Amino acid sequence: MDIINIIKKWEFSKIEFKENLTHSDSIAWEIVSFLNASWWMIFFWISDKKEIIWIENIKDFEEKITNISRNNIFPEVILNFEISNIENKDIFILKIPLWKNKPYEVNKTRKKYIRVWTTKREVSREEELILWQASGNLKYDNIEINTSNINEIDKGKIKNFIDRKYWKTLEDVGVSYENLLQNLDICKIGIDNEIYPTFTGLYFFGKSDIIRKRINSSYIICAYFKWTDIWNSEILDKKEIEWDFVEIFDDTINFIHKYNAEYRKIEGFDAKIKYDYLIEAIRETLVNAMIHRDYTYTWANIRIFMFEDRIEIISPWNLPNGLTIDILNSWIYQRFTRNEYLMNFATKFFSRIIESLWSWINRINSLCKEWNYPKPKYSIDNNQLKVTYLKSKKY
Repeated sequence: MDIINIIKKWEFSKIEFKENLTHSDSIAWEIVSFLNASWWMIFFWISDKKEIIWIENIKDFEEKITNISRNNIFPEVILNFEISNIENKDIFILKIPLWKNKPYEVNKTRKKYIRVWTTKREVSREEELILWQASGNLKYDNIEINTSNINEIDKGKIKNFIDRKYWKTLEDVGVSYENLLQNLDICKIGIDNEIYPTFTGLYFFGKSDIIRKRINSSYIICAYFKWTDIWNSEILDKKEIEWDFVEIFDDTINFIHKYNAEYRKIEGFDAKIKYDYLIEAIRETLVNAMIHRDYTYTWANIRIFMFEDRIEIISPWNLPNGLTIDILNSWIYQRFTRNEYLMNFATKFFSRIIESLWSWINRINSLCKEWNYPKPKYSIDNNQLKVTYLKSKKY
């Protein structure tokens, strides 16, 4: 670690310098803000003038930090220390690891903080939901929608699902309709003992005209532009696609397919057909976007933008638990499911697509290679994942 160069760069979002150990809760606030963001470091002792200050008693200092991490932070954490000697002076480096028990808070005030560039601030309600979900301690896709009720579940969709999946009628199941919905995790009993649809239950089986009212993040925005960018292009077609999960998927694919030009090449007595975009790969990208997006971002939606030269599929999806695009591109990585209830139902409806859900990027790349189409490009920016498909060359 090149500490001298880091000191020269001074403070930024991933590093904090401290001249002295102030009040224990003040240090706890700093540590909590890093724990709720990403793992990085706090340096002691460096003055505001970037001067290295000698620490007299490292042992006492380590003990003090250990006590803060155990007594002033909830849940308690175990932190890593490192002592570096520069110019015959000791710098104490406190490393903040990536822990999964988010959100963290200061014990005394029960307040949660997050690091934003060089400052810290209190966590908003929306950010707290995101932190809970990132930890795996909150299954957002299985929360009950208490603005809804069991009557907003479409009984016809339930009948069709039971018939198609289990080859039974509702009368053959052997339990009451209410118990059936609870057994399937379509509904849950709330703290008031009322039955409420779950997020996933309503998304798949809700009455179509109700779903968007209860799940604002469910609909998809599709737009077809005349040229190659948003700001200087005329919008030739635009549609907000809503209803239930399956209907949204089908209608979105139909919108894309409407502008997916077809080309034919005659070879002998055979006609070879090629399209601008490989629809099989786009179908898999779309269903994975719908399954894995972060639905705690209730103010954002999946967007499909079609241009003269490309398609962009943009999803509110910040990769969890340290995952990166490079890791997802590899065949081996630790599996993580943000929305396991959505995934379970999607597998029942889209088994032909989700045959290789965990390695979907590799699956898409293989499809493109097999059919001689350009591989899509992946990028993450501002808590959203963008998958870009370039238009294929004509025959």
